This record gives sequence, structure tokens and C-alpha cells, in this order.
Amino acid sequence: MRNGRPIALAAIATLTAALFGSVGSTAEAAQPESVAISALPFAATVSGPTADTPGGTGPTARNDAVAAQCNSGSPVRDPQWFALPAGDDGSVYARTSGLQYGRIAFGVPVGVALVDRDTGAVLRCASGTASAQTAPLMTSRTQRVDVVAYFPEPYQDVSDGLPDTLRLLVDRTSGTAPANDSADTATPITTLPFHAPVDTSLSRDDSAAFQGCHWLARHTAWWSYKPTSSGKVHLAASASLPAPKGDAWPGASLAVARLTDAGPVQVVPGPDSADCVTPVSAGDLVVEAGASYLIGVFVAEDAAEPSLVVGGRLTLDVARVAPKPPAAATQASIRTDRKARTATISWAPPADDGGSAVTGYRVTLSRLHARGVRASITVLPADARTATVRHLKRGRTYRLTVRAVNAVGAGPATGGTVLVLRGSGHR
Repeated sequence: MRNGRPIALAAIATLTAALFGSVGSTAEAAQPESVAISALPFAATVSGPTADTPGGTGPTARNDAVAAQCNSGSPVRDPQWFALPAGDDGSVYARTSGLQYGRIAFGVPVGVALVDRDTGAVLRCASGTASAQTAPLMTSRTQRVDVVAYFPEPYQDVSDGLPDTLRLLVDRTSGTAPANDSADTATPITTLPFHAPVDTSLSRDDSAAFQGCHWLARHTAWWSYKPTSSGKVHLAASASLPAPKGDAWPGASLAVARLTDAGPVQVVPGPDSADCVTPVSAGDLVVEAGASYLIGVFVAEDAAEPSLVVGGRLTLDVARVAPKPPAAATQASIRTDRKARTATISWAPPADDGGSAVTGYRVTLSRLHARGVRASITVLPADARTATVRHLKRGRTYRLTVRAVNAVGAGPATGGTVLVLRGSGHR
């Protein structure tokens, strides 16, 4: 039995190695102090009151190396270590963003570093007040990399104890910013429908002031649009961002401004909305032929603090909305004249022209009697606001209506009934 125990232990060891990988083998995706990222892109709130510290604490010596090389020797606070997938060639980048809990608009210093997992050498690091970004780094099977996100400074209680929050985004990239990451280099939209994906994570543009509402954050993709015909277009922005379940990772937003001599005046979200500083992800816009519009698509965490962003993969879709008949003419009223036996209908233009300009109005006088309805129709120009019908016969009932008309068709009828009483001019 004494000789059987080593054999049994060896069998258990062999089975354990087969199931989990032997100690020191490449099956270990990370150092014990770091957590493996299974796939890119990866995004998470890695520190703060809403985070469950998904990363590792990192080896003490390697945290000290990051502090020495990236933080002027000062200890890093709340470091979160992650291991990039090994054996996957390509460029990667890491970006962090920081804010105070409750989205109070104070810049929170944050930092990020890339560390060689095998040697412990700090490869690159960056820090910033609102966001930090590493330069693109090539990875291969021979170079395994850890990403560490951290706060470079101790938290200063200046806002009644509001704690800091740090977010991390790691993704693959071509290593260059999108060509249209500045409003001055906005990509023209020449034909509709338009569909364009873009990765704004590496864009470095400054914000553009939109008069009337809010300013846009960094990491914005820009397009310009000069329609050749008037009408309505639908704009939609979407984002393909990874997010753990329950994490409030930002989504795509868009804003549109019309270029004027006084500068870009924001029209989406409209200045008449209840809160025009709140970004939207979709909206309709009535465009005018020959006018110039500037479209910005971005990732915003919060309308009150749009600078705290990390970028992301965005898509813009623009499509012309097919015109339809106009809405009903408004403020329709009818007045009768007893002596002249006339009735006059008046109206105001419809609230919605259906995406096609109103070309005229169709006034219909219908006579109601036992054998059915007899109608006469008069077509008036687009600037008409009243119409008078004559030779009404006493004791008979009529219906007088008006419809707005555009290139598509006529809208709903609005008006009323005219009853010409004997000896009376009342309706």
C-alpha cells in the first residue's frame, strides 16, 4: 500500500493537468494578480461605487514600476489589471475615463498603462484629467500584455464625499484616427440613403460650439450635408459598444446644426425641446435645398458632462423620408350671409406639409339631399386663405370643406355644415 500512494498521487496530478493545464504552461492566460480579457473589444466600469472590481490587484513590484515610470513615483490608487488575449496579432489601444459619482462636472485624473506580462517592463502609459489613451501597440504570440487602469492621485474630498469612478475600454484599431474627426474636415454626404460606420475611439478633435443648445464632446465623427432638394430626412446613430450586463455604458448620440453666417445653429435636438442639451440618437429634419448642415455623431455619457467619453464604434444612417399628403388645414371657420345667400370658408396652412410644399387648396361644396350628394370643387393657389360660394338656395343643407394639396395628394378635409334657413342667414 505504501508503494500505491505515489502512483495514486501521480494519477491525480496527471488528471488535473489534463483538465486545467499544468502549472507554468501557456494555458494560464494571466498572472494571478490580473484577470484575462477573453475577447476584444472590452469595456467595463473598473473602479468606483458601481464596479465590482473585475480586474486584478496586480503584483506589488509591477504596481511600483508603473508608479515610477508613469506617475512620477507616486503610488497609483485602485489599480485594475487585465490580461490581453495572447496569440492574436494586431494593434490594440486602451483608454480610460474618470468622473465623480453622480456625474458632477469635475475632472478626475485617470491613468492607463501597458505592461509586458512576461518581463514586467512598462511598455507605454498615459494619463489625463478627463481621459487617457495609449498609443497603438502591436501584440503577438511572443509578447503578452497586461493593461492596468488606475487613478494617479489620491481622492480629494471636495464634493461631500462623492467617490470617483473609472472606466476602461480596450479595443483593436488600425492605429489612425478617422479622417473626419474634425468639423473642418467633415465628410460630405452626396447621395441618400447614406450608411457609414466609423471608430471614433482615436479621434482627437476639439469640441464644436453649436449655438442654441450644447457643445459636443471629443471623439466625434463629422459629416456635412447640402441637399439639392427640400424635404424631410431621417437620421439615426447607433453604437456597437461592449458592456457588461447592468453597466451603464454610453450609447451613440447625434446633433445637427445648420451653418449660418453667425455660425452653426443647432437644429437637432431642436431648441424648442424641453431639454435641448440632451443628445438624441435619432430624429427627423426638414432640410432646405442649398442650405448646409453639419452632423456630429459621438458617444456621450451624460449631457451635463459630455467631455467624459471614451469613444466607440459608431454608425450614421441618413435616409430621405418619402413625402406624404399634408395634414389638415388649420383654423377653418365658416361665415354665412343671409341676404346674399353666400358662405365663406377661411383657413390657415397645415402644421405639417408632409415633406412636400403645399401647392394649393381644394374647396368642396357638397349639397345634401334625399337622392345623395352633389359636389362642386374649386382649386385655389397655395397663398389662398379664403373662398366664397354663392347662390345658395334657402331651405337646403350644404357641407363646405377645404383640403391642403401637395405634389403627393390632398390632406384631410376640414370645415363644416351650412344650413340656409328660409328667411334667415344663420348656419
